[in-house]
Amino acid sequence: MGWPCIGETLQMYTQDPNVFFTSKQKRYGDIFKTRILGYPCVMLASPEAARFVLVAQPQLFKPTYPKSKERLIGPSALFFHTGNYHASMRKLVQTSFSPEVTRKLIPDIETLAISCLES
Repeated sequence: MGWPCIGETLQMYTQDPNVFFTSKQKRYGDIFKTRILGYPCVMLASPEAARFVLVAQPQLFKPTYPKSKERLIGPSALFFHTGNYHASMRKLVQTSFSPEVTRKLIPDIETLAISCLES
């Protein structure tokens, strides 16, 4: 878990994250715990581990984030919620960014970009 309070924050952010994850994965496996930014964290080092946590056994894990991140982004952010509220909000957001909707927005975005460039 690293040093008291800061944990392994320095190791994770001062080197290539792939090196950090690879060394932990070799020692502890695809799912390991550490302390980042003062908070205990469960880290997932492979797609299979993520699938296990997010799909096969979601009831075993509750996603949480450091309070600093919540203050920065706001408590209403989609990934701070779980359950039915999260599912309905995610569906709403996903439809807003579907390829069909995005294609329809391209002319408006192009007009706005050209206008900004001219000014």
